[in-house]
Amino acid sequence: MKNQATIDKILSTRQSPKLLKRYYTGYSQLYIINLFNAEENFLKIGSSFFCLNRRFSSKKIMPYEYKIICQIVTKEYNNLESIFQNNLSEFKYDPKIKFGGYSECFTNESLNSNFLSRILKEVHNVSE
Repeated sequence: MKNQATIDKILSTRQSPKLLKRYYTGYSQLYIINLFNAEENFLKIGSSFFCLNRRFSSKKIMPYEYKIICQIVTKEYNNLESIFQNNLSEFKYDPKIKFGGYSECFTNESLNSNFLSRILKEVHNVSE
């Protein structure tokens, strides 16, 4: 798996999403969200220094409904978003409705990839 040491370091230093506010706190997050409407259902993997309510504050900014699958909050950012996206490139998805970050979307099948399923399992185990 690519960049395993970086992923292990970030997972070991992750913090609670409650640290993210509507203003910059020094923490960043990688988020995995399920985006959907009546016609489409897919994932977006992105990053933000702010809580998701601020990041997706209107229908103009985020034209899809969304459900949070995972948030990894850390000060050890180190290109985590690009590591995830590179490992999931075969699952790339092009949404019908364009929005900021539309190029960071993937099919739901990416949840079954070895890379993402391992990360989600580890995040879930740490959260318990």
